[in-house]
Amino acid sequence: MNHHLLRNGYVYLITVDVDAREALEISLRLQEMFPGIPIVVRWTGVNNVSERELVNFLVEILNRGGFRAKAPKGFNAVDVVNEIRGE
Repeated sequence: MNHHLLRNGYVYLITVDVDAREALEISLRLQEMFPGIPIVVRWTGVNNVSERELVNFLVEILNRGGFRAKAPKGFNAVDVVNEIRGE
């Protein structure tokens, strides 16, 4: 496990030798155990989740950790969705 000191405190980076789904489930459990502590789980195995599943996992990880996502100034979610859909 590595940790990095940022402006507002530490971020912990854990690398696990598992696939994406298992790593994201580990991340969910860690955020339940240590809310408010930013823990990033990196995996070395295959990416076996869809983009939609990844987004759902990340939203749940943020919620369980007590974090809120903040969009940068000028971000337009409608434009992003339209771009993804090819519209």
